[in-house]
Amino acid sequence: MELFLALDPALLPRLRAHPIVKSCKIGRARTSMGRTVSLLGGAAWRAEMTIDQSSGCRIGLRLIEGKPAPLLALLQDLADRLQVRPIPEIGPATEPVKTKLPPLPADLEPGEALRQIGRSGLAHFLANQECLIATGDPESIHQMRVALRRLRSAMGLFKSVLDDPLSQAVRADLRWMQKALGAARDHDVLLGETLPAVESGVGFDGLRRKIDEMRKAGRAAVLKEIQAPHFAKALLRLACWIEDAGEHGGEPIRAVTLAVVQKRYRKLRRRMADFRELDEERRHECRIEIKKLRYAAEFHAAMATDRKSQKFISALAALQEDLGRLNDIATAQILLRQIAEHSSPEIAWAAGRVVGWHQKSIADLLAQAWHHWLEFEELTPFWA
Repeated sequence: MELFLALDPALLPRLRAHPIVKSCKIGRARTSMGRTVSLLGGAAWRAEMTIDQSSGCRIGLRLIEGKPAPLLALLQDLADRLQVRPIPEIGPATEPVKTKLPPLPADLEPGEALRQIGRSGLAHFLANQECLIATGDPESIHQMRVALRRLRSAMGLFKSVLDDPLSQAVRADLRWMQKALGAARDHDVLLGETLPAVESGVGFDGLRRKIDEMRKAGRAAVLKEIQAPHFAKALLRLACWIEDAGEHGGEPIRAVTLAVVQKRYRKLRRRMADFRELDEERRHECRIEIKKLRYAAEFHAAMATDRKSQKFISALAALQEDLGRLNDIATAQILLRQIAEHSSPEIAWAAGRVVGWHQKSIADLLAQAWHHWLEFEELTPFWA
């Protein structure tokens, strides 16, 4: 296990004087070329701490032996006292980062598979977190949410070996982080995708400014949130949990993912049978089931990258896109009605026009989703 932390250089003396750091240092520190390396440890653990001042102040912590729990206690105290936050191993990205699942050998045991997926997801999240801090690019928020969804889906995939209190706490953290990022993403979609579909007119300039103000406020709130100690502590808890998760062994990952994919496939088919008669809430539940099946299928397909699996996943992605657009419309209507209630008549009229324009497109989107579902139904499951 290896973690990297950002620290305000002005707080470096406080790190060196930190009571827990001082109490668990073993031997003298080695210093060379702006880097100081210390050995930390206790009764049952050893870790190497590197302080790199060559560019800002970057702390590296590598667990050499033992469980992550003692190191987590130290890290969370540092987050509280010194506002450290986890950062990617490489420097901040200049643009949003997309990533794929790591390849998974079919005979891998679930614990190791979960650790590999977890490390990939955490690295994906941290790269985009730093990109957001450095550039403010709204796509970074979307990619952070993708990383969280993938991590949550992996936990759902292996929930049979994740019934301990720390796993439950991490699962709650992931839900909370996803929600914290959600509002800012909703305003990005409203301004960048929903609003431009309608022609301009009376009140539209004012409406755009209003939404842009809300978008900027939402992004400022996200930036403040992700740099707060409680957010850093949740990420540190996740990082340490990943290294210790699912150590109960069990059958190979291919058997585990196959069972989950088959179960979710059957459940989705039951939900979609009456799709054309479902209300908005039930359609949203279908969308959630589609996402669950897609992520599970991607995990399983990571062990069998044949054309059939990719075709299956692409068909699911198209269906998810349809229901995602319907969900974006529903979210936009809520936001626009809230804006209309507290705005001038001209802005309220423009907001109402956007609502009405997209309301007319719902029937076409529903028909398209049903068409994509029928196409998906014709596919032979790639695991068959």
